[in-house]
Amino acid sequence: MSYKKITLDLNKLANPTKATILSGFFKTGKGQYG
Repeated sequence: MSYKKITLDLNKLANPTKATILSGFFKTGKGQYG
């Protein structure tokens, strides 16, 4: 499996609406949880 195939498959699963909502839950920025 190549990098290109993996990224294409992941992009097919992407959900921009969920990403917006969940970005407030998973704190990965500087000075946050992660």
